[in-house]
Amino acid sequence: MAIWGIYPTRISGFIGIDCFMSYQTQELLKAIRVEGIDWQGAVHEQLEACRNFFLILPEGEDALTRFCHSFNLQPDCLHGRFKRSDLLRMGQYVDGQAFDEMLVAWDADDMVVFLEQLDFPINRPPHVKPFIVYSPLWGILSQHDDVRTARAWLEDSEQWDRTRLSQPHVYQWFNGGWKML
Repeated sequence: MAIWGIYPTRISGFIGIDCFMSYQTQELLKAIRVEGIDWQGAVHEQLEACRNFFLILPEGEDALTRFCHSFNLQPDCLHGRFKRSDLLRMGQYVDGQAFDEMLVAWDADDMVVFLEQLDFPINRPPHVKPFIVYSPLWGILSQHDDVRTARAWLEDSEQWDRTRLSQPHVYQWFNGGWKML
């Protein structure tokens, strides 16, 4: 069963694009390889869908710095490399092609990182509402003007895989950062 959010937001820098938080949790996590001509479009697609995703960086730290700069992130924005053991723990949530591509990437000594929507400046007020329902696995699931409606949305969504890894919570934008309530 899919879980749908209904609150639109305009994302700065994406002319004419509205994000409707139409995230479905049966869609598995994707991986984007930072090379070629369309990788930035693939990143924008994940951002528009408010989904967390994997990034494969064939050029390592240099590519990571360029990526962070391209998306207005701090150069040290990403929390370290994603490892094979992490992939095995999260494997059931990862798209099969992405899973295979990450294994190949590690064999080639490419860097793999996991990106969370909360790291991106476009996912902060005023671009999104001050209360969100967020899963550290899936990303931003819905957004709200007040904590009561955010908690009600979360309670009404009973289809969650209730593992510790994917468990969504209500977050509030407070003092320049997202805080779990």
